[in-house]
Amino acid sequence: MFRSLYKLPQRVTGQMAVDVLSRNMCGQKPQSFEEYFNGKKFIVTGSCAGMGEKITSRLLDLGAFVYTVVEKDKGVNLPNTKQVVCDLSNWEDTYKKMLELGPVHGLVNNAGVAVIESFFDVTEEGWNKTLNVNARALVRTSQAVAKNMIDAGIKGAIVNISSTISTRAIPEHTTYCASKGAVNQITRCMAIELGKYGIRTN
Repeated sequence: MFRSLYKLPQRVTGQMAVDVLSRNMCGQKPQSFEEYFNGKKFIVTGSCAGMGEKITSRLLDLGAFVYTVVEKDKGVNLPNTKQVVCDLSNWEDTYKKMLELGPVHGLVNNAGVAVIESFFDVTEEGWNKTLNVNARALVRTSQAVAKNMIDAGIKGAIVNISSTISTRAIPEHTTYCASKGAVNQITRCMAIELGKYGIRTN
């Protein structure tokens, strides 16, 4: 059974993600968030609810333009946003759609799913769905966005949303724990390889 992810209080996590983006873009905490976000473009995956919605809202408050990546058309078009319908489990479609958006200043890989299954009940469907969305899609979106940043000479930022469960184990979450552990390692590898282009990854 697929359920929503565990989250810290949303009013905190949205601000935290934006704070990380700002630090990444300028190397330190800015005097004014508006100075760094106003007029810039960002992509937020999993932006229709929860943490993603809060992150999007905060970016809009700071004057940014946001591409909101969703699995299904929500029929909602807020000012300074463009909805992008994308099945993040589709390797080629994800890359193509992210590349078509052109250069942006930041990407928040927030989309995720959790499967509640005991170790002996782990299914191929649940394993593939979780790893595809939580880890595999993160790689593909970041490849496209980083390529556009490099081609445009943008020293941008990529934030990958992980979880405390990435470093500790709890019952019935084998697949989810594995996916978030993968997120942590992918993020470290991205930071090493993209840093030389001025792209920071956290």
